[in-house]
Amino acid sequence: MKLSANQKNCILKSIIFMLIFAVLLSCVSRIMTVNSFSEEYQLMTGIYKEEENSLDAIYIGSSVTYTFWNPVVAFKQYGICVYQYNCSSQPLTVAEDIIREARKTQPNAVYIIPVNTLGDAGLNDAVMHRLLDYMPFSLEKLKFTKWMTESQDLSFADSLEYYFPLLRYHSRWDELNPGHFSKWNNNIKNSTIYPEFLSGIKDVSESYKTTTEKGEISDFLKERLNSLLDYLDAEDVKAVFVTVPNVKDTDGADRILETVQKINTVNEIASARGYPVLDYSNSTQEINLDLKQDYYEPRHANIHGAIKFTYYFSEQLINMYGFKDKRKNPDYTDWNTAYNNYVEIISPYVLDFELKTGSRNYDLPAVAITSAADSENGYTIGWEESPNADGYAVYRKVENKWAQIATSDVCSYTDNHNFENAGRNYIVVPYTQTDTGRLYGNFSYAATLVQ
Repeated sequence: MKLSANQKNCILKSIIFMLIFAVLLSCVSRIMTVNSFSEEYQLMTGIYKEEENSLDAIYIGSSVTYTFWNPVVAFKQYGICVYQYNCSSQPLTVAEDIIREARKTQPNAVYIIPVNTLGDAGLNDAVMHRLLDYMPFSLEKLKFTKWMTESQDLSFADSLEYYFPLLRYHSRWDELNPGHFSKWNNNIKNSTIYPEFLSGIKDVSESYKTTTEKGEISDFLKERLNSLLDYLDAEDVKAVFVTVPNVKDTDGADRILETVQKINTVNEIASARGYPVLDYSNSTQEINLDLKQDYYEPRHANIHGAIKFTYYFSEQLINMYGFKDKRKNPDYTDWNTAYNNYVEIISPYVLDFELKTGSRNYDLPAVAITSAADSENGYTIGWEESPNADGYAVYRKVENKWAQIATSDVCSYTDNHNFENAGRNYIVVPYTQTDTGRLYGNFSYAATLVQ
């Protein structure tokens, strides 16, 4: 049947209308859904801003990943580019789809797969939206959405909001801010900066449990794990499975051990399929992690613990994969910029030597400040003696940044600086002197006095 000119014109107008409608719907959906000021946006979209085939490795996973691994610290100290592609509570059960998405632009990267967040109980609404809302539209995304909604036995009506997030967020007009209208990037390469991570300290030593026993994993997790391994085999993906040293559960020793046992089973399956497995559960001493102060809550390391883990894991990755040092490569100057941006943010929380490899002597115990008072010449602080220390570095917050203001070979120091408009916050660190410089010992992150 031959169409008349009028009919052809109507069809053309209809197609144009549908295209315009689709574009407008996409724009409005993005405005209502995506707030570029949010942490989740940065974590899930940063990878798309990196040059294709520019990264050594992609570290997927949940908050267990981004509270232990620090991309810019690893680059500054070792010259490796290990980027994160993750969101809160991202489980192992979605690893295959996350890797599929990341390999569109980074097909040759090593994929680091965390095991701590198993996801054997299935997915929930919040996690599904974190995974999907920031992912660019593609056939792979549609397949991912279809699998997730079907795995949760959602009805057609309940599934629609995952395909069309505007259905969920259409009433958020009063919540809009400039971040919804921009593609703002924080320029720190997904390095973690939220307040609890930077300043929190929690003793997790009593709840930290390990075991070599195996546990039964759910059929759902087993199916997803085998599908992941089949995909890695078929595509010849370089992958390593990693378990970081965290407390897996806080609901009692039995639950903690049950989760550890399941992790052991997953690691055994991955190892049997020929993939390297790095389980750091029993490596806290080798990493120099302090269970009494290197965490801000049972599952997550704080900034101090993350730096230590990053150093240790960086050296393991370099030994395993031979990553090259890119610090002098002009194509990676944005990583140096990101590091400098990050240091500006964390300087109120870390001491300078923490950001230098080979600067520590962990055999020196921390000292506590025991006295502080005004004296004739200024403000005098005193502290405990640290056996085998050659001296002590005195740090004080100056303009909200930790700065070394003095060294002392005795257990006291009189500060005669101008205290106007400044707090009296101190940390004392023992050190040993070597031919190449000082090696700083342990110190108490909370051992500051304020007056």
